[in-house]
Amino acid sequence: NIYINPMIKNKGLELIYSDNGPYSLYRKKFVIRKKSNKIRNSLVNKRKFKQLATLVKKKNSKILDYGCGDGSFLKSCLKGGYKDLFGIDTSIKDVDLKKKINFYKNFDQIKTLKFDCVTLWGVLEHLNEPIKFLLKLKKKLNRGGKILFEVPNSESLLMKYIFIQKKNHVRRFLEPGRHLYFFSINYFLKNMNKLGFKILDYETNGL
Repeated sequence: NIYINPMIKNKGLELIYSDNGPYSLYRKKFVIRKKSNKIRNSLVNKRKFKQLATLVKKKNSKILDYGCGDGSFLKSCLKGGYKDLFGIDTSIKDVDLKKKINFYKNFDQIKTLKFDCVTLWGVLEHLNEPIKFLLKLKKKLNRGGKILFEVPNSESLLMKYIFIQKKNHVRRFLEPGRHLYFFSINYFLKNMNKLGFKILDYETNGL
């Protein structure tokens, strides 16, 4: 794994992800406004949906997308026939379809709920205690429940190229402050059994 040291504590993360914090400003300038990003997000959400549909066959399954952002992935799930959908994100004011999808701002609001699948798209690398968080999510799963997640790969071809090039590319790509971790496949192979999970599948696209 690659991780920042010293690790950012919870108060620092709260500042980074506040309404006027660096992450919100980054999203407004580089992510939300660009039309090209909307096209890219549409293609990415189609790919994510295929992964979910392969893992979760029953359309009546209760699905939680943690860090759901604008809810676009959950909209794809709704169009794909899934009905019992939930999303958690600190910034849900820009989300539509609130009548058909259950949105919450924090974990405490779903204390009594359990899910058949929890998705984490680009979430774990932003947490200062990812393993602890996975254990927390495990308690929210129904029997046979699954977690589907995507993280940046510390052993990817792109990462190897950046380290060979050196210069300033490493800091730019890692984005310390936003990305606290880059994970290796071996990290999950070694640790998921210890956490009580069984790995059903994993893949990498080289990035």
